[in-house]
Amino acid sequence: MTREEAGRRIGRVIDEKLMRLDLSRLALNELPSEIVKCTYLTELYLVRNLITSIPEAIGQLSNLKKLKLNYNKITSIPDAVGQLSNLTWLDFSSNEITSIPDAVGQLSNLTRLDLNHNQITS
Repeated sequence: MTREEAGRRIGRVIDEKLMRLDLSRLALNELPSEIVKCTYLTELYLVRNLITSIPEAIGQLSNLKKLKLNYNKITSIPDAVGQLSNLTWLDFSSNEITSIPDAVGQLSNLTRLDLNHNQITS
């Protein structure tokens, strides 16, 4: 499974206005740019890929409630995450994150935050 499979799944989500997208285990090394067109998404799973960074464009997915990016190679959480005001679950566990941005503190609906197994120093 590859970037092509991710594109197919994203296309289906856009066409059918689906609320859940699972791009886990596709060996993706980046978040596909088309993801910002998935405006109905409430759940996004990008578990066990090779992603190293999350683009600021993630902040456009304002309906997200659950965002799981565990088991990647992400080194930092973008400030744009703070724009995801509907988030209740944020999982960045098992990555390479070294600090938690203030933007995470803006997530007033967050009930579950998982940052286990990172390299957080500040």
